[in-house]
Amino acid sequence: MTSLECAVALARGGHSALEANRQRIDDLNVYPVPDGDTGSNLTDTAAKLAEGLEAAALPVDDRAAIAHAATRAALMGARGNSGVILSQIVRGFAHALGGEPAAIDAAALARALRAASDAAYGAVRQPVEGTMLTAIRVMAETAEARLALPLDVALDEVLAEAEATVLRTREMLPVLAEAGVVDAGAAGLVEFARGAVAGLRGERPPTITALADAVPISLDAIHAGPSRFRYCTTFLIEGEMVDRERLEALLDPLGDSLLVVGESPTYKVHVHTDDPGAALSLGVAMGSIEGVEIANMHDQSARRTLRLLSHVEAEATPASGLLAVVSGAGNEAAFRSAGARIVAGGQSMNPSTQELADAIASVPGDGVVVLPNNANVLLAAEHAAELADRPVRVVPTGSIAAGLHAATRFDATAAVERNADAMSAAADSHRTGELTQAVRDARVDGVAVRRGWYIGLLDGQAVEAGPDAEAVAVALIGRMLPARRLTVIRGQDRLFDLDPWLARLRTEQGATEVRLAEGGQPLYPLLLSAELAADHLTTGDTALVLDSTCDIAFDALPANWSVVPLTVSFGDESFADRVEISPAEFYGRLARVDATPRTSAPAPGAWQQRLEALSGYRRVFVLPVSSRVSASGDSALVSARDLDPDGHRITVLDGRSVSVGTLLLADGLQRRLVRGVAENELMRWFEAARDRLQVVFSLDTLEYLQRGGRIGRGQALVGGALSVRPILMLQDGEVAPLRRVRGSRRARAAFEQFLTEHSSADEPLRIGIVHAANPDGAAELAVMVARVRPQAEIDHIVELGAVVGTHGGPGTLGLALLTGA
Repeated sequence: MTSLECAVALARGGHSALEANRQRIDDLNVYPVPDGDTGSNLTDTAAKLAEGLEAAALPVDDRAAIAHAATRAALMGARGNSGVILSQIVRGFAHALGGEPAAIDAAALARALRAASDAAYGAVRQPVEGTMLTAIRVMAETAEARLALPLDVALDEVLAEAEATVLRTREMLPVLAEAGVVDAGAAGLVEFARGAVAGLRGERPPTITALADAVPISLDAIHAGPSRFRYCTTFLIEGEMVDRERLEALLDPLGDSLLVVGESPTYKVHVHTDDPGAALSLGVAMGSIEGVEIANMHDQSARRTLRLLSHVEAEATPASGLLAVVSGAGNEAAFRSAGARIVAGGQSMNPSTQELADAIASVPGDGVVVLPNNANVLLAAEHAAELADRPVRVVPTGSIAAGLHAATRFDATAAVERNADAMSAAADSHRTGELTQAVRDARVDGVAVRRGWYIGLLDGQAVEAGPDAEAVAVALIGRMLPARRLTVIRGQDRLFDLDPWLARLRTEQGATEVRLAEGGQPLYPLLLSAELAADHLTTGDTALVLDSTCDIAFDALPANWSVVPLTVSFGDESFADRVEISPAEFYGRLARVDATPRTSAPAPGAWQQRLEALSGYRRVFVLPVSSRVSASGDSALVSARDLDPDGHRITVLDGRSVSVGTLLLADGLQRRLVRGVAENELMRWFEAARDRLQVVFSLDTLEYLQRGGRIGRGQALVGGALSVRPILMLQDGEVAPLRRVRGSRRARAAFEQFLTEHSSADEPLRIGIVHAANPDGAAELAVMVARVRPQAEIDHIVELGAVVGTHGGPGTLGLALLTGA
């Protein structure tokens, strides 16, 4: 392998191991604060390291240049305290190896680990033992004691001693001993090292003992105290005037866990503080800043507590499990990182129906999704599904490349039907290619093939053949372009040098992101997956994200939809809308209390968590409640700009509506995505539909609007005294009075008048009806709509959730109409 290939294999292997153990490492996170993000921060940092190396145009054996690229990629991508320290470990290790003139042996390994240890300790102002610092130091000391050993043996002994050190960390720090857990950073670092070595060897790393049974389910671990500061703040600062020591001195009074690392002119800053703005201002005064990340650690700690309490109460069975038929160690690791159980198989080694049935039975979950990844396995998988005692869906993936992309949409918390629909759409949004070799003369799909020739298969059909493997591969890829992203999965057989070939491809196809993965599969030297760069968006590549004010039931979500809940609070008790409190529970509680509930928009972190989970989608549209009535949209914008600064992938829309009105707009977007639509056409429809959308609603009383500050107290008293039912409408995203009527009969007449005035009998019409603890009123509205506008499609009859219900109160009725749908 070239030096660059070795570096990429190390980085990718380390990232895969962390990805597979991200959640368990997060759950271990007690020190320095129990914010439950160490595994995520290490994983994301390792991902940026690998991506940076893969994207860099480097001489394949220029160790110094590769070391510089690795250092910069890790620093630029470092997240959180643990990620920043990992970036310094990478810096020390890479620079030491970058200066080695000869082949890497045990002595060179020792020098690199010592440099990594020195860099890590040098980055921390007050080093603490029992952390990832201890783990890297012990690795260096172990390597230094084994200079005479062969490199492979020395590596194994270093990893073994590092694992033993992780187990000892709970004896080194009182906070770990009290919680009964090992240090998350140390465990993550050793998992990264194990994965890196396995990646270099083309193997799958075993889980380290410290993580095998490490989920902390003791109450002591759950209730570890939060940080005294609220915000974990990280940013890059660049400039010739940056004075690292002075910047540290200025930042130090603002909080703790301070790190300022890097080399002139680029530094990474990490600090826990209550005033992120002050930290950023200090940075701006010295240079330009970018990559700003601000996380509320108290919110993170609360989410960690809720997650771990679920382990205390019971080990929950996931809603869905995933089973994949796979060959090749690298491919197996990739599927495992997506949450799949593996059945070995593929071309010429197809598993039997019984083997698949036994494997399905072993997968935890209320249901199971199966990826056969080969046309010859499909029938056996379907027969095995019929033998199962629970729901099983087979997604008909014809290749490992298609299966890998489908697996990116797997969500263990979602029902099996929803998973299968999402994964099928994902597989359909890609084209797959395979390079294999003919074993006899034949004519395949109209293509003449001779024994020993190479065959190029496109979506399972033979399209190219010839004696030159590289020529067939180039021709096959030509048929798959243009594409937004091309993934090349290398098999066991190395038929030609991929590096110059991929470099040329990147140059010639500048708009295409080219990725290389080590699959290790037999019989197929190359597997290819192309994410199409078509102008049209579909449900397979486009996600819609709403907030809970749309009032859709979560079990009714289409596969490419997600919902972020708002919060309602009764005194000190807070509930996630429709997640922790149903409409029925809310209205029952509302009737028993005098105090007005409080509502709040999702924090940017909640939006970010949801948007990050949609990384497999090419395009994401966010459609929150009207920005005129809630900060939900503003919060979504903050997160979207952080994740997608250029706005090319994530767009936050303002529908200027609420509840079932927002839902009608989302339905319209979805109908167009189902059949495929150009983005500019989709946006033109949305802007026009938003102007055509009308929403009218009536309240039983003005009391709740008055409680929430939407109207004055005098207005509320007058309305109640006269038994007035206010009829209101949404006007440019805000609540506006329409008229007042007395009694429910006149209120229903007002709805009918509104419907006739704002629609005609000869145009398409979509209707949504909403109620608050008033199903009879909603049913009467539905009857009226069918009588007055028989052509109308009543798409939804929903109940107001807790957040909107707080301001409307029980008895509220609403009608949304979208003309020209």
